[in-house]
Amino acid sequence: MKSFYKSNGLSQRSKWMILIMALVMTFIANAAIIYIHNIAYREMMAKYNHQQNTALKVSELFMKESFQTVYDDMGLLKTSYSMMNYLDTDRSELARDELENMFYRYAGGRNGLSQIRILDMDGNELVRVNRRKADEVVERVSPKDLQNKADRYYYQSALDLREGEMYISDFDLNIENGVIVVPYEPTIRFARKVYDGFGNEAGILVLNFDGDRFFSIIGKYKELNLEQFDIGLADSNNYWSFIGENLERMSDLYQTTLGFSVESILTSIENRKQTSQAETVSWVEDDVLYMYEELPIFSEEHYVFDFPENTWYLMTALDIQKALENENLFLNHFYTVLLALDLLVFILTFSLAVLFNTKNQQNMMLLVSAYISNNSHDGIVILDEKLTIQYCNSIFEEIFGFTLAEILGKPIRQFFSDNRITFSKDEETDLWDGNVWNRTKRGHMIRKHLLIKAVRNRHNEIRYYIGIYANPKLNSNLQLSAADKDITSSFITDDEIERVGSYLDERFEGSAKYMVVALQVKDRLGAMLEANQSIQGNFVRKSSTILNAMMPENTFIIPHSNLMVLASEVSDSEKDTEEHITEIIQRMEQLLRKVLFDMNLSSFSVKFHAGVACRGDNDARGGTIVGNALIALEALLKLKRSNYLVYTDQIYNYVKEDMSIRKALLHAFDEDEYYVLYQPQVNFETNEIEGVEALVRWQSSELGIVSPNKFVPLLEDTKEILRLGKRVLEKVIDDLERLNPRRSDGEPLRISINLSSIEFTNSVIMMELIEMIRNAELQNYQFCFEIIETTLMDNIAVANMIIEQLHLAGIEIAIDDFGSGYSSLAYLKEINADELKIDRLFIKDYPETDDGKIIKAIIRMGKEIGIRIVVEGVETELQYRFVKGAEAELYQGYYMSKPVLLDTLFANNHHEPDE
Repeated sequence: MKSFYKSNGLSQRSKWMILIMALVMTFIANAAIIYIHNIAYREMMAKYNHQQNTALKVSELFMKESFQTVYDDMGLLKTSYSMMNYLDTDRSELARDELENMFYRYAGGRNGLSQIRILDMDGNELVRVNRRKADEVVERVSPKDLQNKADRYYYQSALDLREGEMYISDFDLNIENGVIVVPYEPTIRFARKVYDGFGNEAGILVLNFDGDRFFSIIGKYKELNLEQFDIGLADSNNYWSFIGENLERMSDLYQTTLGFSVESILTSIENRKQTSQAETVSWVEDDVLYMYEELPIFSEEHYVFDFPENTWYLMTALDIQKALENENLFLNHFYTVLLALDLLVFILTFSLAVLFNTKNQQNMMLLVSAYISNNSHDGIVILDEKLTIQYCNSIFEEIFGFTLAEILGKPIRQFFSDNRITFSKDEETDLWDGNVWNRTKRGHMIRKHLLIKAVRNRHNEIRYYIGIYANPKLNSNLQLSAADKDITSSFITDDEIERVGSYLDERFEGSAKYMVVALQVKDRLGAMLEANQSIQGNFVRKSSTILNAMMPENTFIIPHSNLMVLASEVSDSEKDTEEHITEIIQRMEQLLRKVLFDMNLSSFSVKFHAGVACRGDNDARGGTIVGNALIALEALLKLKRSNYLVYTDQIYNYVKEDMSIRKALLHAFDEDEYYVLYQPQVNFETNEIEGVEALVRWQSSELGIVSPNKFVPLLEDTKEILRLGKRVLEKVIDDLERLNPRRSDGEPLRISINLSSIEFTNSVIMMELIEMIRNAELQNYQFCFEIIETTLMDNIAVANMIIEQLHLAGIEIAIDDFGSGYSSLAYLKEINADELKIDRLFIKDYPETDDGKIIKAIIRMGKEIGIRIVVEGVETELQYRFVKGAEAELYQGYYMSKPVLLDTLFANNHHEPDE
């Protein structure tokens, strides 16, 4: 560093200024990276906090369901025929065997059950069946091995139970004949009183469950990809059960897998309960993020515990250091990155400061030496003060087709066609840059970005100019002024469109017919070019050279990153024009393959979209034709079909409408412009409304009523659809609470709501929808989510897992628009759906061109697999009679009612068709 100081002849003052500047820049960079780190760290902690909260909610749901299942099972067991027969026949041997057989069957089919028994009111075991944990074998216990359990705490607690109550023990160790079973088997016990046929207390039914197996349902949280942390349960005896990868079967009942004391954690919980009213509380202690939630089972009146004043807690614990190890390199090696960045910024700032303080002539000579290197992707030309060419590099030769020998000493003006270029001798304007048109050796005009720098000597005299030819600069905010100012794209600027159009007007004079093709590379190749600027520059340069050299005459190419604009003369025949378009695109595809081969990128396939616009006999200007081609390309990118699309007025209207809808959608949620209509589902037998389908509608303040077929796909495209399902459910709940519609037969009214595939496969959204329905507490309604068949068939196993969670929450699933996708009843058998909605396409042409055989077959096979059938699109009396004769259960369509407001529907909810 010292020698570098001396070689540049810096003064002592300059040395201190450079050092101070380097330190200041290092401090600024250090502060910025720490700020970014803190943001990333907070985002990571927020992410894990959200994941832990999700795991707690899911675990709570499954635990509540588990307790309720045991309660329901015990209710069935104690009132079963075998139980009542045994209690009412003086407990005969035959009745005992029958009861034992029932216990045997139940134990064999109940996961996690370790023992089922019935005690008399004196504590004597009457019947007992065991299920071994090791091999799941169910064993009957002979009468001689039965024991008296009058001294056990669960017997004493069960004596005080009232009808309908169930006793639940804390975790306990399994004890047989007075000896603790080893290895430890944590056990949870449930008990309910049984009564004989006269209502007298006759005994106590006791179920023992293996603690690990019973609560292993908590492991469901792994399906949410949340295995970075442990999750467990603490009861009033301080026992702790973790569900994790390193669970050691509670070998130490007072120690967790993370090594902290349960007593200390419970103490922390009690302290935080005093200061927080939230259901879920989190805190960080010793680099561990804890979160706990009280289980609400203690609030159930029919559950009885040993210590009702205590509470059970679901808890999660995240080792923050381990979480950091799973994060990106920036968070995991922050201090190393910080040190390396500080060193790099210091050296870079120091070096740049030194360079900017060297003599002007030396600095310019270094710039010349760097740019004339043939390793550059840009074309370089050097002119003397008389503007004659003194040097060009190999890239310049490749772009324009001239060798250095052919242009050496010639005026540069003969290659410029742009009159904006000026060569300045003013000290304040030593730099010029802009996009220019230059002529190649073959006579083609190509477009490049040219930067010209004047180089001065120590006497401030201009000695030479450096010209750098690079790819044309683009503006990402294009307004197609030649077509419509409201339609925007991201290709090239308005000015560039007009400049290309002006050249077209000159090139194709009079009424010549020509076409413009705007071509954009897509898929893997397009993504790679966007990500790697160096490869992109090389690709554009080589493409320009090869295409301009090898495309047919009267064709020229304007390359821009992954966009190319091509113009070519065509004949007057419409058929010949179509053939010419196909020929041009195929030729471009062949030549682009050659470019990739030359660049050692032949593993990439050439795939692209192309917008095409033609100039016919009209007097349309070139700028308009280029704009139209870009509009066609924009439409093709949205429609996602075929390789090219030719501009028409319909295409223009489509793009304009699409842009208008997208713009209006930006404030549709904030302006509360969505509303819900309802269409009834009617039972053929009773002619009564069994359910309604909630259909979202949008009345835009700018566009009026917009069809769902137009705005729903755009919401899916922008992921705003994730908000729509919740908004619809909110409005449905408001309508139900406000109007309280009922079925005439008193049964729950089914409310069907459509969900997109994005919503259905998003676990967070599904949990929010389930929670909204649960919190609404609408007892008289059966909610049903409608999913199109293609969503369910994409991954049947995942779909059934989600459906299982919805069923646990009491929500049904309907397969919507059956027949528009897979239409396979073989797949249908594998889906645990509750309802099949047959698409209207199977009935809409009946009886004119459809004899109805297909829909009858679908109804028949659907009934055979036991799924509820709804036929959509019933609009005429003939269709109604036909579907009814095919023995479908329900129908929906305009024959009954179009979608209307809920209060309108239930003001007149009967439709009496003529029989």
